[in-house]
Amino acid sequence: MTHRPVKSLLTGLCLAFAVLSNPAPAAAEDPQAVAQKVYAQIKSDLNVGLSNALVDEHFDIHTMAAQALGEPFRGFSAEQKTAYVQAFDIYFKKALYRVLTAYKDVTLSDLNSKVDGNHAVIRCVVKPAAGDAVNLALNLSLAQDSWKANDVSVENISLIRSYRPQFSSLYKQNGFDGLVEFLKSH
Repeated sequence: MTHRPVKSLLTGLCLAFAVLSNPAPAAAEDPQAVAQKVYAQIKSDLNVGLSNALVDEHFDIHTMAAQALGEPFRGFSAEQKTAYVQAFDIYFKKALYRVLTAYKDVTLSDLNSKVDGNHAVIRCVVKPAAGDAVNLALNLSLAQDSWKANDVSVENISLIRSYRPQFSSLYKQNGFDGLVEFLKSH
């Protein structure tokens, strides 16, 4: 049984592998090779602090935020959507940084990828220095000649969809302002 902190770590690490090259799909670099390079870059970056630019460039925060909340997001005004996505961005970056700095020693194995048009999945097995190996799948979409991560699954459980019950509950109990405040403060 994998413990929650290890799953959080592995989720963060797999999300960090989202850096894929910018060429069109036919000319794109092999996702496996890119993932290995990115892993080395992230380990190096952790010594000086994970750059917000890494997340900004390689994660589709808007899509992730919308999927994490689900139906209520569709009813938000444009201003509310902007405020919520900005708060989600803060939440996600803090969570990713905490996870990556807490667990630096992992081994990747069985790294493979499947590209189907504008969608790709990178699958790998991540083995922390202590604990059980975990299967991860990183979902990416190609938009404007750039691959961006929009979800990750740990043992076939979607990170973004796992946020939905918590965020929906916070929204129902505390309203829009309460949800945004929670995301900014955690």
